[in-house]
Amino acid sequence: MSPIRAMLLDFGGTLDADGVHWSTLYARAFAAAGLALERKDLDRAFLKSEDEFEAAPGVESLDLDGHVAWQVHRILELLLQAGHLSGHCVEDLTGVVNGSPSPYDSGVQAADTAQQAPDPRPLAPGSLDAATARLTELAVQPMREALAVSRGLLGKYRERFTFAIVSNFTPNLHVILDKEGVAPLVDHVFCSSSVGLRKPDPEIFRLALGKLGMAPREVAMVGDSLTADIMPAKALGLTTCWIRGDRVFIKGDEGAADHEVSGLGQALKICSTTE
Repeated sequence: MSPIRAMLLDFGGTLDADGVHWSTLYARAFAAAGLALERKDLDRAFLKSEDEFEAAPGVESLDLDGHVAWQVHRILELLLQAGHLSGHCVEDLTGVVNGSPSPYDSGVQAADTAQQAPDPRPLAPGSLDAATARLTELAVQPMREALAVSRGLLGKYRERFTFAIVSNFTPNLHVILDKEGVAPLVDHVFCSSSVGLRKPDPEIFRLALGKLGMAPREVAMVGDSLTADIMPAKALGLTTCWIRGDRVFIKGDEGAADHEVSGLGQALKICSTTE
């Protein structure tokens, strides 16, 4: 086997979390803030907000905090509209983390609480914005901690590998990479909203290979999605490292990856010794 010369990296769930889905990070933030919800209701609102995000005005200029704040705000609106969250709970959100285990730690379990009845009262002015600010803080903190670890790893292996990000993400990815200090550590960024291709379309991987000027056997793909990252890259002949993570929304062949890893660090270590 030829030595691995380049690494293709997913962004969301890979560089900003060791395989933990953003929906789980949001669920943990809601639980830490004392907002008890059924996971299925939160996931439904999360997915709808994902669908709406790219059409949001000014999305291309949002940094990580702005991105998460927009999405959290929209999730709160959707939960309130559907009656899964009461206005009283939003107004009383204190943001105190009680230290007890989160009901979302596994990424699949629902909160064991009674459903909140819809609150007919209008929200107090500013309460939704205040709740958004607190939840954004709770959700962004673990993302930023993971990104700090990723920056350290990319810097450590910078002379060993060429790095490229291949991500299904919104048009503000470049802003996030710049502000979070990741941009100087990667050589190329192939973002779906910029290149007009989305994983698992093999063409986005072929585009990356062409820009790198490398054969598939010289390149590895690291990501947390079997269907978007691992299976299409494997089909093209790339070495694949699957970050197993919390397995939320998991689909695909769990035996497809060449390597199952706990995070970016393990993937880099494995690929640096591949001969």
